[in-house]
Amino acid sequence: MSEDRTIKVVRAINYVAGTIKHHAGEPLCADCKSYSAVVESVRELISHFNEKVSPEAVPQMFRPMFDEAQTIIRDAKVTDEPIPRRKTGECALPDKRCFLKNSRKFFNECMEH
Repeated sequence: MSEDRTIKVVRAINYVAGTIKHHAGEPLCADCKSYSAVVESVRELISHFNEKVSPEAVPQMFRPMFDEAQTIIRDAKVTDEPIPRRKTGECALPDKRCFLKNSRKFFNECMEH
């Protein structure tokens, strides 16, 4: 993987980690099914990234950010019985939007390109 692409993916990991961290304490998101699904899928994608890219391939100036983002995602708590807030009508966001799903979509796009 090229250095430019590695940087792009590391920055996307940082972005999605920030979204996960912020919404971990959000009353409607923290125990939502979408939160749990996003955390689990991002963990899996990061695992695949780490299999392809050695830690040394991450430029030094991005390593602290990368390490912190991975820690946030690894340590994110997911509930054993997440609530499907959209289906129950409890989600307050309009038009089937989801902060977490939007950040995962962006992350996936960075992983693909």
